Amino acid sequence: MDPSIAPLPPLSKEEVEAFISRYNNENELREKHANAETYRPNRLFFKKLDGTIKKNSTFVNKLKTSLTTAQSSTLFCDFEKLNLTRYVDEAAAALANIGSLKNVDGDAARKLISMFHLRYEDFQREFLSKLKERIDPKTTFPTPADNEADITAFEFIFLLYGESTLLKVFENNPDSDEGKELANLFALFVTKDKERAFLWMLNNFLEQIGVPLLGVVPKRVLDGISTHNIQSVPNFRPVFPKYAAGLLVFLEKHFSGIAKKLVEIKTTLNERMEANFKILHKTGVIHSDNEEKETNLKAAYLDLLAQVQRLADLLNRNMPTLPEYTEPNEVDGANITIINPFLNRGDEEIAIGLWEDAQTREFYEAIPDVKEKFRIFLERGGGLASDAKTTSEEEDVSLEDVTTVAEELKNLESEESKEDEDEGLLSSKYDASDDAVEEMPRKTPLEKIDFLLEDLPQYVIMSCLIVLRLSFCFLLFIFLLISKRCNNIDLCDKFAENFCRLNKKANRKKLVEVLYYAKVDATPYYSRITATISKALPEIGEELVEKLMAQFFGLRKFEPTKRLDRKMRNVRFISELTKFRVIPAMKTLQLLQIMLKRFNTHDIDVACGLLEFCGRFLFRSPTSHVRTKLLLETLQRKKKKICRDERQQLSIDNACYYCDPPEIMPVKRKVRPILHEYLRFLLYTKLKRDNSTIKALALEIRSLPWKDTVFQLYAIKCFTRVWAMKYDCVEACASLFALVTRKIGPLYAGKVVDAVLEEVRVGMEINDPLMQQRRILTARYLANLYVFELVDEEPILATLSSFITYFPNSRIDPPFNYVRITLVCEILNIASEYFKRKHKRNLLSFLTAFQLYCFFKAQPLPLEISFTVKDTLERINAPHIYNTKEEASKAYQEMLLKMARHEEDDEEDDEDFNEKPAEVGKVEDEDSHDSGSDSDSDSDDDDEDVDDDEDDEEDDEEGDDDDEDDDEDDDEDVFDDDDDEE
Repeated sequence: MDPSIAPLPPLSKEEVEAFISRYNNENELREKHANAETYRPNRLFFKKLDGTIKKNSTFVNKLKTSLTTAQSSTLFCDFEKLNLTRYVDEAAAALANIGSLKNVDGDAARKLISMFHLRYEDFQREFLSKLKERIDPKTTFPTPADNEADITAFEFIFLLYGESTLLKVFENNPDSDEGKELANLFALFVTKDKERAFLWMLNNFLEQIGVPLLGVVPKRVLDGISTHNIQSVPNFRPVFPKYAAGLLVFLEKHFSGIAKKLVEIKTTLNERMEANFKILHKTGVIHSDNEEKETNLKAAYLDLLAQVQRLADLLNRNMPTLPEYTEPNEVDGANITIINPFLNRGDEEIAIGLWEDAQTREFYEAIPDVKEKFRIFLERGGGLASDAKTTSEEEDVSLEDVTTVAEELKNLESEESKEDEDEGLLSSKYDASDDAVEEMPRKTPLEKIDFLLEDLPQYVIMSCLIVLRLSFCFLLFIFLLISKRCNNIDLCDKFAENFCRLNKKANRKKLVEVLYYAKVDATPYYSRITATISKALPEIGEELVEKLMAQFFGLRKFEPTKRLDRKMRNVRFISELTKFRVIPAMKTLQLLQIMLKRFNTHDIDVACGLLEFCGRFLFRSPTSHVRTKLLLETLQRKKKKICRDERQQLSIDNACYYCDPPEIMPVKRKVRPILHEYLRFLLYTKLKRDNSTIKALALEIRSLPWKDTVFQLYAIKCFTRVWAMKYDCVEACASLFALVTRKIGPLYAGKVVDAVLEEVRVGMEINDPLMQQRRILTARYLANLYVFELVDEEPILATLSSFITYFPNSRIDPPFNYVRITLVCEILNIASEYFKRKHKRNLLSFLTAFQLYCFFKAQPLPLEISFTVKDTLERINAPHIYNTKEEASKAYQEMLLKMARHEEDDEEDDEDFNEKPAEVGKVEDEDSHDSGSDSDSDSDDDDEDVDDDEDDEEDDEEGDDDDEDDDEDDDEDVFDDDDDEE
């Protein structure tokens, strides 16, 4: 266990007895203050005291100027002799402001407050008002920026207020509940201290008034009582038990947050100490910055630890478990084990994993061998590569030890300097002078005639290359100009082959210059040309690599905010040459390691660009996998610690995922029975808005085993889940289901309708924005089921009514959510024209309520919603379209009055019918006959309609069509008829 968190020792016997004695004295004084009226003297007593102005003024001035221990006895004697009735206000103000004085005797101040309270009745009111001015949360609560004198004055005044409240000095104040006020101020003080800068002040408060305020005895006191076996222990209770429990819970939560912060600081300190140990173990010296960080962390930890220990003791809580620091015996890199999965694979398997596709693999690996083909020309011009040169040096890298790499890369975690020794050695190896980063040269004759070949087609360029094979006297600058148009494999290979015919030392230098100033989009093709020629003439590749490396280190001398485009072009060219194996992979990883060392703004962008260009190749190559893996882990760790820019964090994640993409788990497809899959295929794939297709699918679905209970339940589920279909297939699904139910029975139609209505209800209760399209499709499906006579008008009207009456403008239907308006419009657009005459009046009433519901939504409505509502009302020939909320509300009230009037008329008719005298002994047949006659008289029109229907059935088909047209015309004019009736 860490010695710094040793538990606090228990109090001694004398300290425990003093604590108990103080608590008992406070209880006696509290009872005395509660009954202060019995102790206050009468008027005759004050007549005996000295009331001279001079002495009273002197006494008050002493209170205002100083209250030290030496003056306390004099003040007590003067108080007993003076009549301060007229000076109570000034004395109360002086005592309330006593915290701003120096060397104040707190016990003397408390005694004087008690003496004033027991003698003068008006003192408590004046003293409380002055104290409230000094502890106002908005103005007087301390902040870390305040000076020490103000902070000390606030501590004394707040403690004086708390002690006076707990001693019931303000008990008889009828204006406020001071116990509740004290608890609120205490909690507010803790809440405002977000930086925990005044945790020491909180501990001081709890140490002075914690027991009477919370009723919790400090742990050290309890340990001292049990250790010394003290018998006379009082019953520690809070003065205000009504508020003590809530305040205690609040302080316990505050303690938990502070304890969590202490654990975080201890963890950070352990990491810092471990990093410093590793730096010391490797370099022998710890940088002053790192040592200062460790010192500051340790000081902050010890300070917070002391305060947390005090708070835990005062609240009688246990200390949190802190992480221990153990000094490592060896560098952790020796224990790192990374498995290289590409080490033992075959060449073909490795090559497949290196590239994204076969075309990319061909571009980077299918390099023609020009050495043997043009040996004569190459030997004549010089610079031919020796046959004895091998790549054994690169092959040895595959055996690189993981532990060695880990120890080397551990230096990247330290922050000793921005430039390490490796960068200095590499930059000195390459010429990183200002000449290496000079701007692009001025236009040469080669570039001045560039426009001649700018628009030439590919076959013309191929012809020029063929001419080069025949003529050695062709101008070199024309040849190099053609290189700028090499944008595919064939042109690059022919260019490399023909350059071998022009092999000369001067030509090689000019070619390196042309390749060096390549544009960004041309770097892959120039890299292929370089790789092809370097097989025979390695001098070209070596010079180009040397120039690029010198440019890389030269650009690092500039400020991070300059020349980012040139840095990205440089690293793109290096990456392409790495994939062609012109630059060794380990050399490229050294550049990445240097960028991770500094890790500033442009280093992050350039490093991510390098990984995006060749990271996959480096990660999947056996020779560079281990080092790349460790560098990626280092990059992720430094991103969490240093990088704060979201754009750069995203770039780092993209680069790492490109190099090492996460494994994609295969999606487990649900296994269903064949009949279920066949039904899903028919409904979700084959169904279209075509009558012939619908009829054909209906025949196929009818032939399925509907008597099977399992299939029946699944079919109902499929016919309910219309959101799995296409949007334009909802009407076709309703038509198909209507055809199917004609043969299999209406029972299944009821089950589907019930499921759809339940889905509508669930959508209203959940109101998830992700389910909005699903709810719209369900509403359209319900309306189409009504069109095909699978649902009656009552469920449709009930559903429409529920949209505007089910908890409107609540959590499940907020004012800015307009989806219910869309659902109502969808149903009305489809189903309103098919409503029968007797339901048109109900629909008219609903439209009035619906328009009023729209006005209760957040105004103005979005244009899309507003146009949808207007189009819907115009389409169904709504008699009234209200433009204001007042008009809609007035119409709605009139509608309610009419409905109430109709209900009263119906009730009167029922009462008249029930009050008719019934003859005793009347035969039941006569009653039934009378009721039958009444019903006949009330429904003459219906009988006539029935007779008309029977006559219509005997007519020809043409007559039926005419009747249907007439009915449709009558339905369209329903609203006009209703207006006439009104």
